[in-house]
Amino acid sequence: MKRSSNYYRVNQNYRNGNQIYYRNDRNYHENSGESIHIPDRIVYLDNAATSFPKPPSVAEEMVRAVNEYGGNPGRGSHILSRQASSKINEARELALQVFGGSKSENVIFTHNATEALNMVIFSAMKNGGHMLISDIEHNSVYRPVYALASQGRVTFDIYPSVGTPEEIVSGIERRIKSDTQLVVACHKSNVCPIELPIDEIGRLCASKNIKFIVDSSQSAGNSGINIKRCQAWAVCAPGHKGLCGPQGCGLIVLGDRVSASDIFPFYYGGSGISTSENEMPTMLPHRMEAGTLPTPSIAGLCEGMKYIIERGAENIGKYENTLMLSAREKLLSLKRVRVYLPNDNRGSILLFNIDGMSCKEVGEYLDRQKICVRSGMHCSPLAHKRIGSYGSGGVRASFGAFSQKEDVERLYDAVKSLVKYQ
Repeated sequence: MKRSSNYYRVNQNYRNGNQIYYRNDRNYHENSGESIHIPDRIVYLDNAATSFPKPPSVAEEMVRAVNEYGGNPGRGSHILSRQASSKINEARELALQVFGGSKSENVIFTHNATEALNMVIFSAMKNGGHMLISDIEHNSVYRPVYALASQGRVTFDIYPSVGTPEEIVSGIERRIKSDTQLVVACHKSNVCPIELPIDEIGRLCASKNIKFIVDSSQSAGNSGINIKRCQAWAVCAPGHKGLCGPQGCGLIVLGDRVSASDIFPFYYGGSGISTSENEMPTMLPHRMEAGTLPTPSIAGLCEGMKYIIERGAENIGKYENTLMLSAREKLLSLKRVRVYLPNDNRGSILLFNIDGMSCKEVGEYLDRQKICVRSGMHCSPLAHKRIGSYGSGGVRASFGAFSQKEDVERLYDAVKSLVKYQ
């Protein structure tokens, strides 16, 4: 079948060999006026894993990075190295706008949020002591904490995410000990609509002189996060989720009062400066960024953050939430469908199961209908224990900045057909 110039081929090997096309004329956001590339007939509802599609400028800038300024940032004085460095610095400034920071040197680039969280947790607990994590933490927090505890280097307790902000903060305060050094909060769960009140938690930690780390993996790009307002020691984020960047980069934004001596390198190697010294540089961000940075990924992240700033993170969050609530209402009308936390009206994530079927079977059926969801435990056993889906897991539909009403209808129709004929 001949396609018009509004289409271009991106994949000849999808499923049974059918060609998949991105089309240039489909708008995802009714008021944006922006055309966006999406695969024809595919409904993508796995934005909690990675956002898709991206703003077109993300891929365009990544191509420019490879073809036009592909030097090694900070590793030379020639024009291509300088241009690459300029793009990295631009990304730091944009991150300050997104997260409300004020020191560009306190923006540290990593490969992903997991690496970022490991780096700041290990640094915050370098002298040992006690720490607190929530009952909705992802394994990117739980596993490094468990590893430190297993080695006898720290102790930890888990605080509940149940109740009002005041009740959650009270639950944290009751668990603080004389040697508590750190509190970690998953801002938004990657499994369900639960959110933690990071501003209130931050105020408590500041009053107790306790470090506070925010995992914004599910909130960066759809929530108004301000590192000064929440008084965090560090905020960690992936580039490839709500910030609409590509896979391959993440970041840490350190609080203004955090200095290079407060955080120690996770990797050691070339830094482009202080080459004759035996140890890593004593200045940020170079102290934490050994080796070559992924310039093309960070260049793409630049464009993703520009899109977030222009459209507004909170506006995106409201849009995603509207779609989630619509999908939840429709699924609740179906027999045999169990929606978890059906009365929690926050966020963009919907978790459900169908009686008599495993979540894997449901996910495979939806995949055959060209609907992309994620089934299982979502690398977050603590959260599944919290909501009662531990062991069985669940089917997660997560909406993003470019989801649309048609996606809700497609999901509903597919689940309705499955419930009817199974």
